[in-house]
Amino acid sequence: MNSFTIAVLMLLVPMLGVSDDELTELYTCSFSAHTPVGDLNGRCTTQSLPAPEFVARWALTLTFDPQATVQAAEIKPDSFYDMVRGQCLQDGSFTNVMPLWGDFIIRPDASEYIAGVQSCAPVYQVVPNKITVIRVSNDPLIIQFLYEERPEDLGPNVEGPSQEWLSQYSGSFRRLQQNSR
Repeated sequence: MNSFTIAVLMLLVPMLGVSDDELTELYTCSFSAHTPVGDLNGRCTTQSLPAPEFVARWALTLTFDPQATVQAAEIKPDSFYDMVRGQCLQDGSFTNVMPLWGDFIIRPDASEYIAGVQSCAPVYQVVPNKITVIRVSNDPLIIQFLYEERPEDLGPNVEGPSQEWLSQYSGSFRRLQQNSR
């Protein structure tokens, strides 16, 4: 059950003792999102991408419903720093909120995954991340969000973000604020 909980909130990886082999499985899901280009829906996958130089690293890969594709095509590749909040929900879905960019509600397909999420509800965590938005394909449109929590992003006593991360976040804030409609 822990492997499904970890797949849901990759940000909790350091707190849960699960081997890397259990963390790399690809899980299918559906999503709804509130983004800078509007509300979007579609299909997704989540996958942890553990590496020794990261506290946590995972990808959310999106394909869009036909009616959302035109809007989603406006999402540009980017890299920014944000405080990511993930939370398990009682219905077996989970949230992924990036205050500077937008938010996702992710609904896993696998019953074991859903049960894992339900078992951790209402647990949430807020952590500093570097987020990279990648356009994987144009036809069909596929966009990936790569979330990276790095040791250097945490302050000396892990009480909050490091000064370097805060500096990067401030730059992201200024840039993304200018892009608001």
